[in-house]
Amino acid sequence: MTFLAIAIGSIFAGMFGAMLGLGGGIILIPMLTLGFGVDIRIAVATSLVAVIATSTGGAIAYIKSERANMRLGMTLEIATSIGAIIAGSTIAFISREYLSLLFIAILTYTAVHMLIGAIKHVNREEENDTEENIKGYKIKNMPLGMTTHLFAGMFSGYLGIGGGVITVPTLRLVMGVPMKSAIATSNFMLGVTAATGAVIYFARGTISTEITAAVITSVFIGAFFGAKISARVKSKILSIIFVALMIITAIKMVWELF
Repeated sequence: MTFLAIAIGSIFAGMFGAMLGLGGGIILIPMLTLGFGVDIRIAVATSLVAVIATSTGGAIAYIKSERANMRLGMTLEIATSIGAIIAGSTIAFISREYLSLLFIAILTYTAVHMLIGAIKHVNREEENDTEENIKGYKIKNMPLGMTTHLFAGMFSGYLGIGGGVITVPTLRLVMGVPMKSAIATSNFMLGVTAATGAVIYFARGTISTEITAAVITSVFIGAFFGAKISARVKSKILSIIFVALMIITAIKMVWELF
């Protein structure tokens, strides 16, 4: 029964993860720890493995629709992978409480700015994400984007959430990528970053084969359909859902700390 419940929950985690370019870790980790009593270290390791499945399942639909900017994604993956390696090498020396507080601040700041941006641009034509918008935009602030994605890779390795909460806002707000293309590109990138972190957790023996078996296929299925659903939802709605998830995650992390 527990195996089946985890599998069903993982379908929804993968679906929302692919819809929002998050990788599903923000949903999966609370589900495993709070809902099924799984140790946080095992949940984080399982989440990183699941992010690989989410990225793969979503990428099939995103690449086919040409929403994912593969050239940009592969360039930024260099920074995120280096960040994940740095995290794996230094995680023993960093306080998880300190990282959580910093992450809460980033989540809150980004959520507020994305919400303001969604309200300001609600009537703009770019919010419709037409084919011309998705394919014809210009990349801005590449050096800053690379630096930010280095930290996204580090957070992925430290917290096991895939880094999408940093990648999507950076692509959208810093680099000028339309929302749907930002989500698709983030989803395309997450697998490589998560794989780097997952290798570290695997070496430590913190990956549970039973729980991972229940999660990985279900997340893949959910991600595949989530990517298709994303194409039919307006960018403004996706932005609001994204902001809501970031706020919920920040509140959850504050609750756990205090």
